Amino acid sequence: MNRGSLSLFGVLFSVLIAIPVFAGDASTSFKPNTMLVGSHRFSLALPWFGRVEATSAAIISARVNGRITKIHQRDESDVHQGDLLMELGGMEVDARRANLIEQVNLASRIVQTARQNLAIRQQMLGEHLSSRELLNATRQALARAQSQLSAARQALATFKAAIRIKAPENGVFTARRVYRGQYVTAGAVLARVVNPHLVRIRASLFPPPGMKLAGLAAIIRSSNGPDRQGVVSRVMPKSTAEGGVQVWIEGDGLKGMAPGMQVSGEISIRRQSLAVPSRAIARDDQGRAYVFVKTDQGYHKQGVETGLHEHGLVEITSGLKGKERVAVDNVYELLFQDFSKVYRVPD
Repeated sequence: MNRGSLSLFGVLFSVLIAIPVFAGDASTSFKPNTMLVGSHRFSLALPWFGRVEATSAAIISARVNGRITKIHQRDESDVHQGDLLMELGGMEVDARRANLIEQVNLASRIVQTARQNLAIRQQMLGEHLSSRELLNATRQALARAQSQLSAARQALATFKAAIRIKAPENGVFTARRVYRGQYVTAGAVLARVVNPHLVRIRASLFPPPGMKLAGLAAIIRSSNGPDRQGVVSRVMPKSTAEGGVQVWIEGDGLKGMAPGMQVSGEISIRRQSLAVPSRAIARDDQGRAYVFVKTDQGYHKQGVETGLHEHGLVEITSGLKGKERVAVDNVYELLFQDFSKVYRVPD
């Protein structure tokens, strides 16, 4: 046998030796090191940044067309219910007010005339110069005139109230969108009055995949004042444009914080959980995590859910009970062996 034949024979022999390692059953020919599933106290300080926003805000809007002639309150000042915030004026307002006043005056003259007619009709009835039917008709005419006068007065009062814009509740006068001299139309938003005691933080952060945030404690830091405490109350279903997660942070610790304030902080996580070394985890091409549990028959592939990573350990949130012994090396050889057993094309 020449040297080339011997070389080819050696290659074939090596391949035949290697095949049982990957195509065997759960009792593999190699001996991975194993260890019992342990427990570890994981901790993480997850940074976030956000903005204080009001949970209760009264929108101040224009009820009629007009021009802003006066702004009575400074931005971010405390106001009480009924305080005058702004006034509307201008030619359009003046014309509308003059028209409503004229309607009131006209309705007043009609009422005065109807009262005189009623007095005359009553006198004529006493002298038998008129009928009771005509007297009743005159009374009805007076009632209609009085109703029209009441409506005209109400319209004037409503218009006067509309051009004098007042605070609907106690709070902070903020988010003003208009300036003195600006023309606005009915329905335009002018400003807001917010309750400073009812606020929350809308925060953005980048947590590890699958991490549950609701209910976690948050440390809140601002440019002035001591650190505060809050709790993640809600996680928004949609990610931010940068791929982050948005949450609400609420709690008594936020009292007194002004809406619009820029804040930041950390969400602190400390929990005792099952843990395995990171080298005990094997992931398939879909990113699913597995460990290999030692059994009497060999190694059983067990799917797990992972959480935090710290000091070379991986948190196991589901899939293990804590009494198992798992392989801590050769895990991808075990994963490949399992793949070959299930998906190998028959000879």
